[in-house]
Amino acid sequence: MDTMPEEDKAVLTPADLRRRQGSTIRIAVLFIILVLVGLATVVLSVNDARNYRRLTKALGLDQYSVFSTPPADVRIDKQKALEPAERYPPWLLKVELERQAVFERVDPLPAEERCQRLGAATDVEPEFTTRDQSWECILFKEFGPADPPASFFIQARGLMPDQIRSFRIKLNLTDPEVEPQMLQETTSALGEFGLPLTPETREYVVDMLSTHREFSSLLENYRMKFAPEMMDPNRYNLLLLQRPPTAECGSAPATERASEVLYPLSVGCLPLKHPVKLR
Repeated sequence: MDTMPEEDKAVLTPADLRRRQGSTIRIAVLFIILVLVGLATVVLSVNDARNYRRLTKALGLDQYSVFSTPPADVRIDKQKALEPAERYPPWLLKVELERQAVFERVDPLPAEERCQRLGAATDVEPEFTTRDQSWECILFKEFGPADPPASFFIQARGLMPDQIRSFRIKLNLTDPEVEPQMLQETTSALGEFGLPLTPETREYVVDMLSTHREFSSLLENYRMKFAPEMMDPNRYNLLLLQRPPTAECGSAPATERASEVLYPLSVGCLPLKHPVKLR
């Protein structure tokens, strides 16, 4: 007997329809998950797995990282000595210091007498004032017929009776013709005021002032800074600040060591132009 075409088709119950729909949804969800996993794998693995390392570091899982780099094979050999820089003084680069240190004896002077000596060096009457336990000495002098004229302003401050805390010189370099005279009187003022500086330090300061080179250094017992003003490139400031002592005087030495003389010296470090390579 021949069957009707409708009889060949299977009759689907509502339960069968729900199962088919559920299978379709599961396949779609699985496909989306695979696409997202593949996309995340690509994003984390590009640029030598840089994003993956950042993620493991953020999660605190560095030690479990798949792409952990093995430790480098470093072999430490004898240090190779580099050639000294040409800009360093030869005597400073010697193994043994063959140059004798130069000490200048500076007699203690009252602050007012220091101020008067400053005026004698510049032919200008300074102004000395005191307040409580502090003192201040100021001096102003103009040079040349320029408009505005070249000038310098000196200001020294300290504590009574003779302690110096700061020494400032403000230079107004508007006339190149009188600039050598200004610098000469500036350096003369440094000496006449009685600042305990070595000849090398004075030469260094004069060289930096004459060439208008900015610097900031620790020299002897002072912190020095020389720089132009931000608003006017013709104005320069030289500031010397007294550094606090790092040690205090103790008791008198023992009798058997009375013949020994101890000198406190400031030790500085030279910056290396290139890092030392270990081979």
